Amino acid sequence: MKIQVSRLKPLLPAAGPASQPGASSEANEVLAELREGLNSAYRQLRELLTTFRLRIEGEGLGAALQDTVNEFTARGGIPITLDVHLAGCTLTPNEEIHALQIVREALSNVLHHARAHQAEISVHCNSDGSVSAIVTDDGIGVHQAAGAHHYGMTIMEERARNLGGQLSVENLPAAGTRVTLHFMPTARRDILSLPTEQFPPSL
Repeated sequence: MKIQVSRLKPLLPAAGPASQPGASSEANEVLAELREGLNSAYRQLRELLTTFRLRIEGEGLGAALQDTVNEFTARGGIPITLDVHLAGCTLTPNEEIHALQIVREALSNVLHHARAHQAEISVHCNSDGSVSAIVTDDGIGVHQAAGAHHYGMTIMEERARNLGGQLSVENLPAAGTRVTLHFMPTARRDILSLPTEQFPPSL
């Protein structure tokens, strides 16, 4: 499809009849939208292929997030800070992968669309046993970049649903965007579903 779009471009000046002088301009706009959509879909495909190869081993999600920060810092040339506190939260391998991929997709949007100068990642275990993962940047904001990364938004929302959680994306008051994932790990949900008399003494 990318090749076909490239072949189509030189044909457009002659595409519209003389009675419709705006036809060629409109066709070029549509072509630009097609090219942008294909480039975004192509990037998403590469990221998904990376997902299939990812494994979180040994040191867990925190180490995998640090590796991700190192990777995206090298790719984007902007500083990315990481703050992880997951003591008290037990995540399944599936939950770790989904959380990691949502962070990766948010960072990918920062690098490709946000025009940001820096980014921050915060992943915490909350007092109620839930997990919050927050990616913040100082870029142009989600509304200005929305058309460019809607594929990524769809993927993040789908992953959040798979976690039984919520994903929110908001513009910050001054500048930038905050992407927040919040979910209750399966282990904690299982404990909360027990009758009160079956709770372990430590709870």
